[in-house]
Amino acid sequence: MQQPWYENDFEFNTKMANMLGNNGKLTRTRDMFDTIIANGQPPDVSTYAILVKAYIADRESESLDEALAIYNQMEQLGGYEQPATLAYSLFHAFTDRHGGGHLRHLHQADALFESMKKKGASWMKHLAPDKWSAMYTALIHLHSVQGNGGRVDELLEDMKGAALKPHPDCYTAVIRLCSRDGNVEKAETTFQELIDAGHKPDWRAHVALLETYGAAGLPDKAQTTFESMEAAGVHLNHNAFEALIEALTKAGDIERALAALEKAESNFASSIQDSYNLLLDFYQSKEMFAEIEILVKRMKQKNCRPNHQSYNTLIDSYIKRGLLDKAEEVYDEMNDYGGIKPNTKTYGLMIEAFGKAERHEKVKEFHEHLKLRKLTLPDEAIPYVAEVVGEKVVAKEAKESIKPRKLVQEQREMLVGALLAGARMASYDNDRTYEFHFQLDSGTQAGPVLINHLYDVFKDWAQQAPCVEVDDDLGQSNGQRTVIRFATVSHGSFRFYAHQYRPEGNPVIPRLIHRWLNPLSLAYWYMYGGSKCNESGGIILKTSQYSPKELTLVVKALKAKTIDCLVKKKKSGNEILFKDKSAMWLWKLMEPHILDELKDSLKPEERGIDVGTAANNGFESFGGDLDMHDQITDSGNMGTNGRSAVNSIKTGGASSLDQSTEVDTEEDLTKLRQVVSEGERLI
Repeated sequence: MQQPWYENDFEFNTKMANMLGNNGKLTRTRDMFDTIIANGQPPDVSTYAILVKAYIADRESESLDEALAIYNQMEQLGGYEQPATLAYSLFHAFTDRHGGGHLRHLHQADALFESMKKKGASWMKHLAPDKWSAMYTALIHLHSVQGNGGRVDELLEDMKGAALKPHPDCYTAVIRLCSRDGNVEKAETTFQELIDAGHKPDWRAHVALLETYGAAGLPDKAQTTFESMEAAGVHLNHNAFEALIEALTKAGDIERALAALEKAESNFASSIQDSYNLLLDFYQSKEMFAEIEILVKRMKQKNCRPNHQSYNTLIDSYIKRGLLDKAEEVYDEMNDYGGIKPNTKTYGLMIEAFGKAERHEKVKEFHEHLKLRKLTLPDEAIPYVAEVVGEKVVAKEAKESIKPRKLVQEQREMLVGALLAGARMASYDNDRTYEFHFQLDSGTQAGPVLINHLYDVFKDWAQQAPCVEVDDDLGQSNGQRTVIRFATVSHGSFRFYAHQYRPEGNPVIPRLIHRWLNPLSLAYWYMYGGSKCNESGGIILKTSQYSPKELTLVVKALKAKTIDCLVKKKKSGNEILFKDKSAMWLWKLMEPHILDELKDSLKPEERGIDVGTAANNGFESFGGDLDMHDQITDSGNMGTNGRSAVNSIKTGGASSLDQSTEVDTEEDLTKLRQVVSEGERLI
């Protein structure tokens, strides 16, 4: 195309664009698409459709926005009528509930749906009634979550006019709206309509009804509904228990609330912090301070990790009783607790209390800690701090607190570990800024502990506090999987990490990883995406998203630190395994950075197997689901291609199977020859 004799060939460019799009080459497809337009010709309808599908397959938010723009351009520029199946695919991508990003695209989904309805009866017939019903259901669900009752009623009327049978989730959406204002009559009527329509109400409908009774102050009805769920065998998750406990607590029926809490603790203790906090708030409102202390102790005994709200309520209860030393003990516990640190409210409580008691040294100490953590001084604490350090100092600090956000070194290293373990990044402004999405399974021990800890570390960057959500997929009626997640704000400081670890949105290991891999980043990789190996008692780092060549970069960086490891190839993806002495050495490096609550479950076991002996025994089996595992060295992969590496050394070559490996010194070459010699013996 750069030659002076080149003439634009529309047919050739169309074939090239379509071929690239069908093979997932999104960027190159868009380049060809733009080239066709630049030469004054509208692309073929097939090119439009393939490009839209390529953007949909990319799944990133900005890609979906671009897909909608190209979809609209089909009619505006190309003069084509969009295929009904393409419109449905785009709508489905906007409303897909996986990942929690669907609410962001509600406006686009609504606009697309309305444009589809205006296409005319002949066009609409290309979509089966069940697909139209699914689109109505998706929009009704999203608008109910947003609290838009008027739009929900409008969509339901449209469904009736089109003779479409409402999905059970449509009834649930109406009941969910009723829970906002306690409209019991409408909620009960809708619930009965759901049954009369021949559907068995699932846990979502029951929870929405429980929340309605709670909002209306009807604890007896909430209790009866919950018992009917148990009798009917409806799935009971933490949402159901929290809705019941909230209804009972708001009504002051603490005896039954505690009984429900006890039931919930048997299966959901780690994920019902909100229920504990509801009871703590009730006790605080009634000045039942001793009960607050007892309940916080109970949380710890049941392995439910107290969060900031729990600790601050306990501190406040001690302060109101004049037990400042007890309050300080809780403050110290938060500082010593690996997963949580005092927040702005904590410092406000402590400074105000000790200031009123004229314990100025303590006020000064708390103020110093607050500055170290780069937190803003709360308004209620300003007079007491000003009395100690002076009003000019306080005014200067207030001015400095307005400075732009900046990541500290510890945060940078944590982000490296989380990214290597699979944390997600997203950009919604064409690569100008990025945001982090931290998400783990709330049913695991590590999930709530680590996510709450990361939130504490990145609180100044977070959009909102961590929340526990059920994977709300209509295809999974039980909804048994719950996740705990939070996201940061979009910021330019994260762009470097996106370019290094998520170029084009795909996880990669950067070639300079040896510069950024240290004990702190390894610890967060292990906590966020690792586990203890059941077979060997060693350490496993999950690396299913990376290629063997990328893993070699990590292995080389670790071996430079005298840490040996293996790469296991399993059906579920690659893993890096550290065994025996290597695992214990790695653990010693990471242990200072591992959260206290996770140390027992993550600490490797030293089972007395000598590392050298294990290496000499060749490739041993690690389990029934294992396809193979290869020992990785500085020379690359010495697995099935060992003979080629042996021949390379015999002929004087210093390169290995992995062409990215570099032999920098004579010592490296000697080590490489020894490894290949051992490989030759094994082969």
